[in-house]
Amino acid sequence: MAKTKPDVFVNLGDHVTFDSCSFFSVPHAEYTTAREDIDAAIHAFNLMERPIRELQLQQKQNKQRIYRPLRAFLGGNHEDRLNRRMQDDEQVLGSLVTLFGLLDIYDRFDLHCGYREYLTIDGISYTHCPVNGRRQPITGVNRGRGIAMQSQHNTVYGHTHKRDFSSVPLLGNANASKWALNVPMFSDQEHVEKYAKDGTTGWAYGATELLIYEDGTTIDKWISMQELKEC
Repeated sequence: MAKTKPDVFVNLGDHVTFDSCSFFSVPHAEYTTAREDIDAAIHAFNLMERPIRELQLQQKQNKQRIYRPLRAFLGGNHEDRLNRRMQDDEQVLGSLVTLFGLLDIYDRFDLHCGYREYLTIDGISYTHCPVNGRRQPITGVNRGRGIAMQSQHNTVYGHTHKRDFSSVPLLGNANASKWALNVPMFSDQEHVEKYAKDGTTGWAYGATELLIYEDGTTIDKWISMQELKEC
């Protein structure tokens, strides 16, 4: 971010796994508390923001224009683990704290939305996981094409840890199409979460730079984690 200075930065969610709030059994040796998971999430936010803060300080000292990107955060199904735990005891916790409040989302990001919700920025919709009419995640071999066909706008999503670009033609308009872009996970190369076990086929690691031109043309530029580390 500090090097390329994008106008918009979008965190698509699952920033932290929240194993402490998992409904699945977790080995005792690997158990964490919700406080530890929250602290880890905030620490990771600080690490991501450090280069930007250093750049802004340098610009301020040089009396240059301060770089301030629009920041957006979308809650994922893993953040929703904590949210559901809080709702289980809503009479106490629900009146005192919120998920985004615990994670400092309100202070760190300009825009935000919860799991299964959408943010539309510059005509493109962003969501952690597109859902169907029954509010269930869209699945299947041709997931991307199905999302493009059912979505109102061009869509960027995460959730699957895979990289895919699917488009469908729009009838009646020459060269017009609607697309869905699956952005993979931002994590160490070959990292596998415990819950995934053998289900990592097609996982990809890195970030995506989305270029949007005035005529509506969009180009997605894949930046692998290995390339990021070498920068």
